[in-house]
Amino acid sequence: MATAHASETLSVSFSTPLPRSLDSHIHVRLTTRDKCIMLFVTSTASEDSEALTSLGSFVYAVPDRFKPSEPLCTNIYIDEGSLEFAVRLAKLLVKRTQQPVYVSSSLALDRMGMGGTVEEVLEAYQAIATPLLPLLPKLQNGA
Repeated sequence: MATAHASETLSVSFSTPLPRSLDSHIHVRLTTRDKCIMLFVTSTASEDSEALTSLGSFVYAVPDRFKPSEPLCTNIYIDEGSLEFAVRLAKLLVKRTQQPVYVSSSLALDRMGMGGTVEEVLEAYQAIATPLLPLLPKLQNGA
C-alpha cells in the first residue's frame, strides 16, 4: 500500500512470509524522499509477540561517481547478524536508483528452517527484492 505523507515523500509497505519458516514474516517499508531512499526491514514470529527485537544494523550507501556499479557503503550501527544483509540491500537499491540509500535491517534469519544457511538468506533476499524493485520507478516518479 503506497501513501503520500508530503509532496516530496512516498512510502510503501508490505509483508511476506519468511521463506522456510512456519510462522515468521518479513516486514518491509520503503520511503522515498527528494534526495534519498529509506528502507526498513524486520521480521516477526508469532511466538515472539511480546519479546523485544534487536535494532539490527543501519547502513548508508551512495553511488560512486567513478564506478557506478560499486556503491560506497558506511555502517552507522552494526549488529553482526544483520549487517551483511543490510549492506547487500543498500547496494542493490543504489545500483538501481543512483540515489543515496539508508537501510535498517533487523531480520532474524536464524529462525529459518535450517538456521539461516546461505540458501535461506538468498531466499529471504529474493523475497524482499522481487516485489520491491518494480516499485522503485513508480515511487521515484511519484505515482
